[in-house]
Amino acid sequence: MSDRTQLPSNEETSPSHAQLFIAVPGHWMFAALNPITTTWLTAQGRQNEARYGLVKYDGPPAHSKFFEVASIPISELGDVEARVRSVLPEENPQGEAAFNRQYVRDILKNLVDGGILGEDRARDALLAVETFAKLS
Repeated sequence: MSDRTQLPSNEETSPSHAQLFIAVPGHWMFAALNPITTTWLTAQGRQNEARYGLVKYDGPPAHSKFFEVASIPISELGDVEARVRSVLPEENPQGEAAFNRQYVRDILKNLVDGGILGEDRARDALLAVETFAKLS
């Protein structure tokens, strides 16, 4: 588990709510922060010789740009992790960066399908990240 405790914003967080983010350290990643234990769950799609989701209990790189998706009850983190681990997008002929972005989109869709996220929140977060990516 990560010992990284610095939150990605100056906003106060509720100790009973976890924060869900899209983090952009280069490639997109999904990130969930448990503020009680200050631990992270991160997930990135990988497509090289094989395709898979790299799920870790480590914080995003320090230089990451964070886009908050939602604040959820900590009690839902187990369901979030199960849904993250169940996602594996199809191979993307446009390469690893496109595969990675689709992986994050698929995670958010799975969280919406499970009732953890509202569709509007997921769509707004994706729009913000896509706009940022185009301007970078």
